Amino acid sequence: MELLKLDSAEVLAYYDHYNWNGYAAVTRNHFAEGYAYYIGCMMDQELLKRILMKALEDAGIKNIVKEEFPVIVRKGINDFGKTSLEGYLDRCIIAYKEFFNPAGHVSRNMYPFSLGIFYKVLLGIGIFMTIYLIFRRTQKSITYGIQLLLLVLFLPLAVNFIYVMCEQATVHTLMMYGEVFFFVYFIWVLEQLKFPNEKISQVVTKGMAIILLVVTAMYCRFDNICYLKAEILQSQAISYYTTLITRIKSTEGYTDDMPVVYINENKKQI
Repeated sequence: MELLKLDSAEVLAYYDHYNWNGYAAVTRNHFAEGYAYYIGCMMDQELLKRILMKALEDAGIKNIVKEEFPVIVRKGINDFGKTSLEGYLDRCIIAYKEFFNPAGHVSRNMYPFSLGIFYKVLLGIGIFMTIYLIFRRTQKSITYGIQLLLLVLFLPLAVNFIYVMCEQATVHTLMMYGEVFFFVYFIWVLEQLKFPNEKISQVVTKGMAIILLVVTAMYCRFDNICYLKAEILQSQAISYYTTLITRIKSTEGYTDDMPVVYINENKKQI
């Protein structure tokens, strides 16, 4: 919303508000041989239609067709991600594979640099602690131990459920933040364990805390690298297109109203 102050323009609409009723919302002014309209706010369809009709009259356009084409709204659900039962089973296998051995594809790499090594170290420690936790719980209650085992078996599927929802080729990093629950689970297991020796418990807890801090620091570094690369690419793009525009405008015979077509952007052989 703009609060318009008048100079030589004609007011077509004011604001209907006790604080802003002294300001114009829509104005009209002479420009060359016609009129210029200035709309400084959002408005309903009916009022906008009246203003546009007035502008058409000022432009000398007559016999205006006042019929309105109906707005067609279509609703539905596409088949993105749908597949057969065999396809879903294959996707479940991919989800488990990506959990235990992330492929590190460029479009869905959640563990760049040395983070992949830290992930596998945490995974190995997590598996060992989970087995120990299930063993301790089973000693107290077999039923509770079996329930915990079943939940743990579904953890990789839950973390990487995006691979079940859609094809692997369409998955990218922004769709994989479910993997953060691996670290949440890791901390939960650490809290559930009761070591027989207090010293062992302290050493394990401090060791895991140090590893998690290192992983967090490496993710911060990776995040800064991504932003830096984005800034460099933006600067390169601005420089490239500025040079391109300069070359086009310096071409002999070029005028500002001349249409320009840019083809073969990817330098393909044609």
